Amino acid sequence: VSAIIDVDIVPEAHRRVRLCKHGSDRPLGFYIRDGTSVRVTERGVAKVQGIFISRLVDGGLAESTGLLGVNDEVLEVNGIYVQGKTLDQVTDMMVANAHNLIITGAATVDIQSSLSLIG
Repeated sequence: VSAIIDVDIVPEAHRRVRLCKHGSDRPLGFYIRDGTSVRVTERGVAKVQGIFISRLVDGGLAESTGLLGVNDEVLEVNGIYVQGKTLDQVTDMMVANAHNLIITGAATVDIQSSLSLIG
């Protein structure tokens, strides 16, 4: 059973998703990678390191929810911010919480398209 959690207040561009295995052998069904994201900061647009969903597994929980997608940025795992953490650290956090995993994420915008719209 998986769900989008609406009890917590998160920015409109973010979503908090719970993946619960409930004794199932079904995999969570996604892989992560590290990479670069572009964010608007007080100093303007900046490139920052982040963790992203790299692949969804057919038939996995993540795919079946329709709430997570390839290239979505992972911002939190069970309420812990992942910024500044290594890929191995975030993987360990997810494995440790695999039976009740809560991911706060944001859909990634295609930067080239966004920049062409800006001018």
